[in-house]
Amino acid sequence: MLFATILALEFFLIYKVWTEEDNTKLFLWFMTAIIMLPPGFKLRPGVPNVNWMFPIVYTVRIVRDKSWKYYWKCYPLRMIYLIVLVFHFVQPIFSKFMSVPMTYFYIVQYVMMTYLYLFIGYCMGPDVKKLSQYKEWIYLLVLILFLIAVYSKMKNFNFITAGLNENSLWSAEKALSERGFRVTATQESPNIFGFINVLLALFIYSIDEKMWKKAALVFMVFVNIVLSATRAPFVGLVAMSALYLFFEDIKKLVRFAMIGGVSVVVLINVFGSNPAVEKYLGGVIDIFTTGGQNTGGSNVEDRGKQMDAAVEIADGSPYWGCGNRYCEEIQNENSIMHVFYKADLLGAEGYVFYTLIDYGYVYTALVGIFFGQLILYVLFNLKTDKRVAVMALCATFTLVIHLMTSRPNNSWQVFMPFMGACVYYLQFKKQFTEEENE
Repeated sequence: MLFATILALEFFLIYKVWTEEDNTKLFLWFMTAIIMLPPGFKLRPGVPNVNWMFPIVYTVRIVRDKSWKYYWKCYPLRMIYLIVLVFHFVQPIFSKFMSVPMTYFYIVQYVMMTYLYLFIGYCMGPDVKKLSQYKEWIYLLVLILFLIAVYSKMKNFNFITAGLNENSLWSAEKALSERGFRVTATQESPNIFGFINVLLALFIYSIDEKMWKKAALVFMVFVNIVLSATRAPFVGLVAMSALYLFFEDIKKLVRFAMIGGVSVVVLINVFGSNPAVEKYLGGVIDIFTTGGQNTGGSNVEDRGKQMDAAVEIADGSPYWGCGNRYCEEIQNENSIMHVFYKADLLGAEGYVFYTLIDYGYVYTALVGIFFGQLILYVLFNLKTDKRVAVMALCATFTLVIHLMTSRPNNSWQVFMPFMGACVYYLQFKKQFTEEENE
């Protein structure tokens, strides 16, 4: 029943992404698919998963409409994006450990699930300011996720993930960890579920609405993040909120800091004796300290060890890296490649570690240039539309926080379509304004 329901929802959303004419609605349908469908869900083996089915559908659509050339010519990040693509398809000539067909299969999959999402958001060209007109749409997404998360917590069972895959890492008792039960809701990772709520919080901040409604929605988002029992989204939410308020209103930032500080003190006093809450708060603290006494999780000291191990491996193939998926393969205890694993890698919990090992120093620098160029473009357009530019900065900043603190998983799909939509809006609003002034 659950499989049939999600399959029907996927077919419906594919239909809407293929046929919707209004660009803002099209963007919302696309994001609904990313938020509400498990990223690994597929009809049968050989059929693309959700996380690259929808890029395929939309890419075929713009090819059908013969509009992709226009968007590509206008795309302000096209040169660095093209260089990144060229690197991916040339790298296997110099560095690979799998067969050529398998290597290129994973390369195409990787490209479609990462940087392509930014270009897709750009091509959709939604009017970001019109999102307020569809605020009920966003409210409904928040409410549905909240109900699923609370129900999962009450049952201590991630019923969606478990219902689709009985061997899921996050189903039933396997979801229990030192931090307590970890809710994944519609996703396959508690981390990604948490960061989806950070993006929804950003949408809520930007909507003109009564304060009590915003407070209720942000509360539900906060509960979802806490129930995910994952620290990085909590840090991402606080950092994103602080950055948003820094650009919007310094006075509000000061009030936010004061209210947040008082709230933390109250929560610690009221719920601090609860083992799950105590471990969660301790885990957040451990991110910035050393030792990891509270959760056994990673921290700043562990990040240093991981970086040293990643650099040591990367030094063996500095220019082209060790090959796509090499880092993942050496962590697999059942693989013959596991003999090359270094204990200090500690699971390589960060995109930079995977990038250094799989692709080397050159590609790592290209990624830095890509994000640097994106941030500079947004900053240079702050005067074009401050609110949209600030939202783009917040989304980019939050994605970078996730990539630096956790495995990439499906975080690209969460933030990059919105980042691309903001770039489109800023670019064409600036052109329209310049034409009006002439």
